[in-house]
Amino acid sequence: MTADGGPAALWVVEWTPTRPWSEIAPLLPEHLAYLGELEREGRIFASGPFPADDGRPDGTGMTVLRVASGPEAERLAAADPLALAGLRRYTVRRWVVVEGGFTITVRYSDASYQMGEPR
Repeated sequence: MTADGGPAALWVVEWTPTRPWSEIAPLLPEHLAYLGELEREGRIFASGPFPADDGRPDGTGMTVLRVASGPEAERLAAADPLALAGLRRYTVRRWVVVEGGFTITVRYSDASYQMGEPR
């Protein structure tokens, strides 16, 4: 929700490989470092790959950005090391969240936390 009570607007970046995984994999550490920095800055809501049917990565994925505008989302997607190297192309779409939720359990006694349903 936004400060005025409306639905939160997010930006979905859909990643599609332009080269085989064997060419993408060597740049994966740079890509993950870039996304880690965006996460620390609070700009990533969620991000991850779409594995192939056999469970292996193929370079497809999705990143949901929490930023103020489409141009900012475009700029951040374009600056990803895999996009800069021409190994993945992307599309950016606005996503307005109106349903769903998540659960976080915090246990004070042992300073632990868990995402998902409590066990």
